[in-house]
Amino acid sequence: MTENTQEKNLHSHLAAVWRRGQMLHAAAGVLAFFRWAAPLFLAAMAIDWLVDLPAPARVVILVALLAVSAYKAWRCGWRHARAFNATHTALRIEEHLGGLESLLVTAVQFHHAGTPRGMSESLCGLTRRRAEEAAAQLRAEEIVGFRELHRPATFALGLALTIGVLAWVNGPLLAAGLARIFAPWLPVQYPTRTQVELSSADMVVKEGDSARIQARVSGVVPRQAELELRTGTGKSRVHELPIADGGCEYTIESV
Repeated sequence: MTENTQEKNLHSHLAAVWRRGQMLHAAAGVLAFFRWAAPLFLAAMAIDWLVDLPAPARVVILVALLAVSAYKAWRCGWRHARAFNATHTALRIEEHLGGLESLLVTAVQFHHAGTPRGMSESLCGLTRRRAEEAAAQLRAEEIVGFRELHRPATFALGLALTIGVLAWVNGPLLAAGLARIFAPWLPVQYPTRTQVELSSADMVVKEGDSARIQARVSGVVPRQAELELRTGTGKSRVHELPIADGGCEYTIESV
């Protein structure tokens, strides 16, 4: 086996461990992002549903939600992501396994720097062969385990199930919450259990004539409706209207 082949084999084994490590860090970051983003979203949606936050306040909430979640993802995994470095990977492997006595690191250094002055080519070649043999025994799944992700993955699964139950119980409410929090510039309103449909949204009435306002009520139908009527810049007046047969009406005698 030539030295170039040995070096390629060594680097391929090291690269396999590095790739699995990057997968671990990426997955840990994604789970951390979801673990924080999901409850923050549910809390923000609950507050917005109760007090009807204006768009600027929802923009602030969105920025805070993304910033906190991204920071936690960076702390839990994304900060460890890095480009492949054979020396660094070899050092981490030796720290994890122990007993290699810097064999992998030395072989990688020989590859980059060549044979040190005063060292025979045969000894250098022996070191490379031993390093390649040791690397061939490496199992990436044994060096980089995903067991540490079990607990955060279970927690994230619980949050996903919670959101899934909410979507099943009241999908329109969740859809409105997603739109209002993650797209706060959209004019989206939360659905209500009672729907009111006016027979005529815009009316043009001659001054002095009468006008009749009619509405159909569906869903959860209450016994009474309230009509708030304001003329010009005067104070508004509230009229209580009985609801019969899924509808109510009010007549203005003189506009």
